[in-house]
Amino acid sequence: MSRRDDLWSVWREGVDRRALFISKEAVEDKPWEGARELEEIDAKGPILFVGITAGLSAPFVAGQLDLCLRHPDHYVPVLMGFNPTHQARCDSIENWDKSFRDVASLVEDAEKDGKAVVLNPIVGPDTVAGSSRMKSGSVTKILLEVLFLLAMKGELKSSLDSILRYYEEVHRSFYSLAAEPLAKAISLCGQSLLSSRHIYYIGQSTNGILGLIDASECPPTYGATTDDIRGFLLGGYDEFGNKDGDLVELTGLSVYKISEDYFLYHILPACHEEDTIVLIQSVTPELSAVVRRSCCHVVEIQISESSEPVNDGSDSSDRSVRMHFDLCDPSAFVADQVACEMLRSFGVGLAVKWTLNALSTGAHIIKGKVCENFMVDLKVSNAKLFRRSVGIIQRFTQVGVEEATDALLRSIYEVETISTDLKAASISGHIAKATSKHKVVPRAMILAMNKCTLEEADTALQQCPLVRQAVKRASNSS
Repeated sequence: MSRRDDLWSVWREGVDRRALFISKEAVEDKPWEGARELEEIDAKGPILFVGITAGLSAPFVAGQLDLCLRHPDHYVPVLMGFNPTHQARCDSIENWDKSFRDVASLVEDAEKDGKAVVLNPIVGPDTVAGSSRMKSGSVTKILLEVLFLLAMKGELKSSLDSILRYYEEVHRSFYSLAAEPLAKAISLCGQSLLSSRHIYYIGQSTNGILGLIDASECPPTYGATTDDIRGFLLGGYDEFGNKDGDLVELTGLSVYKISEDYFLYHILPACHEEDTIVLIQSVTPELSAVVRRSCCHVVEIQISESSEPVNDGSDSSDRSVRMHFDLCDPSAFVADQVACEMLRSFGVGLAVKWTLNALSTGAHIIKGKVCENFMVDLKVSNAKLFRRSVGIIQRFTQVGVEEATDALLRSIYEVETISTDLKAASISGHIAKATSKHKVVPRAMILAMNKCTLEEADTALQQCPLVRQAVKRASNSS
């Protein structure tokens, strides 16, 4: 096995990531779990560990970085995020002796001795509903791709500036061509969710996996169910190539059924005319034909590259959108043939990510999950989201942090009065109770706005199923 093959075997054999299907937010609060998972990776040589946390806040990553700093002969830690280190989260971490800011400071100190790296370009806030999966997620993808490219091609003749200019041109050409068909596709997807129907992604290879990732991010972000937006992958687990193989056999849960066959024989026959199917990048002609003959809305994403970006015609109708267009050719920026092929794949993947992020975000906005650019129906599924929920309640109700917290706890525990013991309970206990519940934050907002009972708050939500409208109605009557 070559040194390069050995490097990537470590990557492939890492801990399985079921969060690609179902987001596991609560584990983010456990630094010791992060350290344990990193220790389980069996590598002979030093490990370059890149800990990614957009806001410099995730305890899980803090635990991994702390492990690296305690074992400098075995790990080289890289802290990647998009805040200045002095703005790293300083809240205490439950059952741990450090805050994230403490760890960030230690990484900075190690960097001065050449034993660590802080990579935190300040790219500004995530302005679309405050969702870090958008801008921060895209910048993360670009940074990792550039790092991997330079690692694979150590003597790359093209400069870093040329590579970044390629990404800049991908951004320009994609949005100049995609705006109109993307708006139509968002409208179709939004209509599906508004009708309490579904959006199904299906694709192959990396771009199909991007569909799985995008779908997994929606439950914690928008309080969606795992069936609202769901991804499928041509080739299933053989294509996915994860360590544990077929997760259905391991867990017995249908949400892990991702194969093309399951989609064709179980999902598609049950589809409704208000469902939307999104075909992601180079699915088979046979699959495309079968989906087009269905009663569903259909969005086709097909992105390619040429030296002269030309839209080859994004055909659309009332029930379908074909997003077929060309991006810029990386050979205009990079001379090395292998690097050019890698960048070509990276650029298409980035455009696919932007498309899927726009579809799922726009659809949930249409469904009423966002109010005044705030995610008002997020899942209270970890400490960060618990604190964010309290902040959103304060923002809309103009109450103090204690009253906002009381309203949130009343909604979580479904009680009219918060006892002293409940106030003193751990945030992790509150999260365990809240994670499986729906509309916790909207109900808490109405409780705080209208000083009403739980029954009255639930009635208000039932009378106005769109969360955004229910919140605005409560605000107007308070």
